Amino acid sequence: MTKQNDYKFDLVIGKRDFSRSKMPFPRICSNKLTSFIVSLKTRQKIADSQCGFRLYNLDIIKDLKFRTKRYQFETEIIMKIAKAGGRVGFVPIATIYDGQRSYISHFRDIRNFIEIVCYEMTHKLEKK
Repeated sequence: MTKQNDYKFDLVIGKRDFSRSKMPFPRICSNKLTSFIVSLKTRQKIADSQCGFRLYNLDIIKDLKFRTKRYQFETEIIMKIAKAGGRVGFVPIATIYDGQRSYISHFRDIRNFIEIVCYEMTHKLEKK
């Protein structure tokens, strides 16, 4: 794997294959929508905003204050890193869905996503 400093990214996220043969259709739709919204708000191309495969530059996040704890944290940290002037990059990774049960509550997690996007758009960068 390429070291983070080779590309000067502050956050490297895995980029999964969004084809229907690899990922359930509802996940494709929700991920493309959230990635599009986060891309607009960060002014950076965010290819896969919900992937948990991540590499962080701890220097840029060590003093940031976070509000969330569930799935919306993935969105919050992307937006805070971008707001702090950080760059986000991606590496292709395998897409694996083996029919495991999902613990995502669509209503709650959509509401939480909207809440964190609105909050980050209207508030200055908070540090500890």
